[in-house]
Amino acid sequence: MNRKTIVISAINYFEGGPLTILMDCLNELSSAKYSYFKIIILVHKLSLFEEKKYPGNILFREFPKSRKSYFFRLYYEFIYFNKLIKSDSSFKNVYLWFSLHDISPKIKAERRAVYWQSPSPFYKANFGELFSNTKLFVHSFLYRYVLQFNHKSNDFIVVQAYWLKQKVSSWFNIPKDKIVVAQPIEKKGWREVGLKRPNVIPTFFYPSLPRTHKNFTVLGEAAEVLLKQGITNFQIILTLDENDNNLSRSLFNKFGGVFQIKFVGVLDKKTVFEYYEHCSALVFPSRLETWGLPISEFRDFQKPMLVADLPYAKETVGAYDKVRFLDSHNPQEWAAVMRKVILKEKIDYQKNEVAEIPTPKAENWEELFTILLE
Repeated sequence: MNRKTIVISAINYFEGGPLTILMDCLNELSSAKYSYFKIIILVHKLSLFEEKKYPGNILFREFPKSRKSYFFRLYYEFIYFNKLIKSDSSFKNVYLWFSLHDISPKIKAERRAVYWQSPSPFYKANFGELFSNTKLFVHSFLYRYVLQFNHKSNDFIVVQAYWLKQKVSSWFNIPKDKIVVAQPIEKKGWREVGLKRPNVIPTFFYPSLPRTHKNFTVLGEAAEVLLKQGITNFQIILTLDENDNNLSRSLFNKFGGVFQIKFVGVLDKKTVFEYYEHCSALVFPSRLETWGLPISEFRDFQKPMLVADLPYAKETVGAYDKVRFLDSHNPQEWAAVMRKVILKEKIDYQKNEVAEIPTPKAENWEELFTILLE
């Protein structure tokens, strides 16, 4: 008897949080309880998955051109995958097609689901960003008017946060009972690591990739405000390298001369948690996220968090008693609270209300696949 097939489409994943999502998904599907399925994983590069041995029922297909341009992405999603299902015997009897990257391909499957991660359509940009952040504007346009195509054909849309569920339901006119909230799962077991030389001066830590919407500039400008006030005994750790991309080079050119700002490059997970343990506060000014994973990781350390006053941050923070929500466009406001951390003055923390998330919801990958498959 032919086994039913699960297809996981992730041809746009290659680094950072998205790749972590795919790896976590694969860890769940590697369980013996899925052995009666044939599982096909569509990926950008096979080399990303060579370090781990997966069960024999998990097969990989590589699409190296998938990141060359949006033309290839749209071609694969709306034309090629449909041909693939019809012509390739490996794709017969597809029970679930689960697209992990926002796009709902035009294919035939018994069940279809999409993992909607991007908050781009809901980003409120100011007019000045039209030219300084053109890529984000283009990205937002695509998500609003192109990539939403075929969404209503899905049996389920999976989102990481309840605020995003409300937006997606309203924007695309999709019933809420078709939208599953699956918040990222916090990783445990890192607290035993420790820096050999703990930071001896007040330290603010911002772990993030070099993307414009991550809003590094507000921290650089806050540092300049503090220096003008005569406050010099602090450091801001940014996980950027001067040569990462044009943005990181621009930031280095602008703030590289500020001694208090440290560009340390991309860090592995162990080192990130070491910085969590020994920094004075987490700063997270990003203007565009679905879920701020460093925020949820940092909660365990019971230290001050200074984060953007935006819906994603409030949901990620949850019930936490050492948080300040700050205007992501206002470096003076960031500098004022950072000054209190540096001088060990009393901080007026804010109470954060936490709403109960209605069903359907999943607290881990096992619960999510139970919803998608049953």
